[in-house]
Amino acid sequence: MPVKACLLASASLLLVSLTATNAQVAAPNFGTGALAAPAAVAPAAGGVRPPSFAPAPIAAASPAAPAAGGANPFAAVQPPEAPAQAPTAAFQIAPAAAAANEPDAPSGPDDAALRYYAAQRDMARVGAEIRRLKALYPTWAPPEDLFSAGPKVSEQPIWDLFATGDYAGAAAMVEKLKGDNAGWQPTADLGEKLADATARSSIAAAAANGSWPAVVKAAQSRPSLLTCDNVDLMWNLGEALVRTGDLARAYDAYAYVLSQCQDGGQRLATVQKASALLPPAGADALIALGRTGADGRSEFATLRFDPLRAEMGRVASGLASNLPADADLARFAEFVGRERSAGDAQLFGWYYYGQKKWAEAADWFRAAAQIDSSPKNVEGVVLSLRQAGDLDAAGKLAYDNRDRAPEIEKIYIELVSERLSSGASDTLPGADEVRRFADVVDASRSALGAQSLGWYWIGQEKVETAKAWFEKSVGWDESSQGVIGLAVASARLKDTAGLKAVKARYGERYPELAEFQTASAASAPRAKARPVTVRKGGGGGQDAALREAQKQFDAGDYKAALATLDKRQAAKGYDRGAELLRGWTNLKMRRFSEARQIFKAEDKKGSTKDTRFGIGATFNSQFNAW
Repeated sequence: MPVKACLLASASLLLVSLTATNAQVAAPNFGTGALAAPAAVAPAAGGVRPPSFAPAPIAAASPAAPAAGGANPFAAVQPPEAPAQAPTAAFQIAPAAAAANEPDAPSGPDDAALRYYAAQRDMARVGAEIRRLKALYPTWAPPEDLFSAGPKVSEQPIWDLFATGDYAGAAAMVEKLKGDNAGWQPTADLGEKLADATARSSIAAAAANGSWPAVVKAAQSRPSLLTCDNVDLMWNLGEALVRTGDLARAYDAYAYVLSQCQDGGQRLATVQKASALLPPAGADALIALGRTGADGRSEFATLRFDPLRAEMGRVASGLASNLPADADLARFAEFVGRERSAGDAQLFGWYYYGQKKWAEAADWFRAAAQIDSSPKNVEGVVLSLRQAGDLDAAGKLAYDNRDRAPEIEKIYIELVSERLSSGASDTLPGADEVRRFADVVDASRSALGAQSLGWYWIGQEKVETAKAWFEKSVGWDESSQGVIGLAVASARLKDTAGLKAVKARYGERYPELAEFQTASAASAPRAKARPVTVRKGGGGGQDAALREAQKQFDAGDYKAALATLDKRQAAKGYDRGAELLRGWTNLKMRRFSEARQIFKAEDKKGSTKDTRFGIGATFNSQFNAW
């Protein structure tokens, strides 16, 4: 179905050499003057076309204000809107119903702190506490026995337990001291702090265990904790209410944070957490409570596409095969163009990359690069060009941006190494490019790059130069390919002592060195298949299939030869001559591992000149050591 995307006007690109490589992928540019609003255009075939990003128009400055909307979609009957609570007011949640066997809560003021100050003969605090209680309870009078001798109890051991987080131990000590000291009560400060800490600990533990009713009960026991200072408890309560089916009160808990709390990170996290739990209607209503900034954008506008982002991410990583709806992608693309969201443009790039739509992926990575100079966007373009087969453009872009990130430099070295080791003369880089590549390899101490240069110079008959690069490769990061390269160079130089030294030093770690033939021992024609003796069949007739495979081999049609050998084996079973021909055919196709495996297997069954020569020819052909 058709989709839309935003296309904005043009100007110079921020990235070095980040240009379009074919007519289907238009590179977006920046404009230097005022730009018109984005115009909708038809998408490129196979995907949503990325926007061309121009400088976003700046709206007239205005004070931030809450967006309209946000009514609780889960309330059966919405009550009249109440005045906003003061920021210090706690979220109101109905207290838990008292159990039938629980004693009635004590009435009147709590005079524990007053008695404590009196026992300490701290008259200033006694007077202040009396005034406080009289203000709260006008008819209250101080107790007549206020200054009666009472137990003097140190609360320090309780505070010590409190400081270690042992709230249960602190509460148990309070009860013990009350039992041992008739009439003693902990100070109000200790009592309040211990009750708050106990409730906080209970809420966190219950949430961690998924005991959602216990979370709600603990929150109801200390509603004074439900404020912006304890937003984590609000998040726990909101989830608990969702999990217990109370969507209306869950929404109210999240909405309280958005209406009362000012911290932008907490507000954003609240909507993200709520969106993961509430039905879409609840998430949309909370997003509507977002405040509008001076640029005219809602603080939560980007969250609307979080589910689609997650879906696209799963597709990009290969964890899902079902693609999002075209209409959803189109709306998201319009949002990306309007909001100039580089991260989302990059997500589109990886989304199409995961589907192997290389042109669309490169197009979106370019769009992301116009508004964000992150090297990851350049890397995305380079990888897309590489997968599309445009190695020249990928290599040039990677070289121009190699200093921006180690990952880009690594890709550049891999790209040139592939060209150097391909064996195809039409893909080999020129002399200037080889020198440039060598400089990068030296600076980065890349073992892979040094190996590639070693094999390149072997092919150019400059064996001394090749040996120097293999020595660098092994010195930077020892590997099989680097060590074998040293052996090849020594063999080509007829340096018998050098080859012996390589085998002595590395032979135990790399046993393939033992089978390596020196240049003087490898004088037979290159990769020439030995004549195959065509056996007589059981019925007296010749083996026509094997003869046909040999004919195809001689004609250079190696794929057909392998197919014929496969058919013959299925029909007639194993034949030693057919297996040897299979080994030579794989060698001609540069499938060195398969060829070596076949020749070794036949040599194990019965070692002959043919099997030994096949093993040696495989090594010498692979490493150009003839």
